Amino acid sequence: YSGGATCPSLLLEPSRTNLIVQSEYFGSSYWTKSGASVVSGFTSPEGLSNAYKLVEDTSTGGHQIFRRIVVTATDNYASLYAKPSGRDWIVLYDTYRDQGRYFNISTGVIGGVYRFAPVSEFIEPFQNGYYRIGIGVTSSTIDYQLQVLLADSDGGAVYTGDGTSGVFIYGAQIESGSYPTSYIPTYGVSQTRAADSCLLNNSSALPTAYPFTLYSESIIKSIGSEVLMSFLNTSDNVSYAAIITSSGVPSLNARSSSSDVSLVSPDSVAEGVVKIVGVFESSTLKLFVNGALKASISNTTTFQSGWNDLLVGQLRTITDTGSRTTNKQTIIFPTALSDLDAEILTGATT
Repeated sequence: YSGGATCPSLLLEPSRTNLIVQSEYFGSSYWTKSGASVVSGFTSPEGLSNAYKLVEDTSTGGHQIFRRIVVTATDNYASLYAKPSGRDWIVLYDTYRDQGRYFNISTGVIGGVYRFAPVSEFIEPFQNGYYRIGIGVTSSTIDYQLQVLLADSDGGAVYTGDGTSGVFIYGAQIESGSYPTSYIPTYGVSQTRAADSCLLNNSSALPTAYPFTLYSESIIKSIGSEVLMSFLNTSDNVSYAAIITSSGVPSLNARSSSSDVSLVSPDSVAEGVVKIVGVFESSTLKLFVNGALKASISNTTTFQSGWNDLLVGQLRTITDTGSRTTNKQTIIFPTALSDLDAEILTGATT
């Protein structure tokens, strides 16, 4: 949970397993060192003395630490926390897929390709001078060898070491999925994080009548059918107000026991960030997408007294197997936003 006076937030993630069983204990024989050694007792991103320093020796060649594991999925993401200690450049590399990338953990810059390019990569700053870096790879092979190499420059992973330089490392993770999630620590066995869900249940703060406005800023990662948010009673699967995308087409749905009104955008959206506002009034529904009014229709539904729950990323908590998406921000307003306000909120007008 990230608090704040303006817009607090929750980190809600799918279930993932860290397949690295020694994610912090780099001194273990679980990790193979070549041209390098490790020293324990350094401050980690969490402020404890549980990070290691990967130290190069004086040989000419690669200076590295690595671990081979077996994965069962084709999409996998490897990540690591790192901080400079004489070396600014580091490489994350999957030996079996021959894909890697240089990262500058002093400036936060993603450098060149090591061997062949991974499908994706990221670098982001963390506490105590660390960066979290990661690469995503896709392959049909089941072997995955995570290799962490020191480098003396962008493109210089083979060099003569000085015997003292290196980087601090912490929190290695390999997870099956096409994007990274938060760190899952392990201490001898793999660990699985349960899937998160977001439900505001029986809230007296939610609207109790028309009008109201729903807002969703989401990241569409693949074009499919997703419920972005819904205002409803979670025990009732036939009455709700919701923002939905189907085959990339945004829509609003207002459904009561006596009527069902659907408002569909004439335009589809591509993968990436999409901002949608649905204005629900007793006589009218309006749909705004990425800064523009896309459609308007008469509303023939009646507000349901049992609507006192708000779900993010799903339609209901019972018998719901619909697709999910990543929601950056979800807001419900107990009023009808004006057209101008809706356009500003969804991003076209400044």
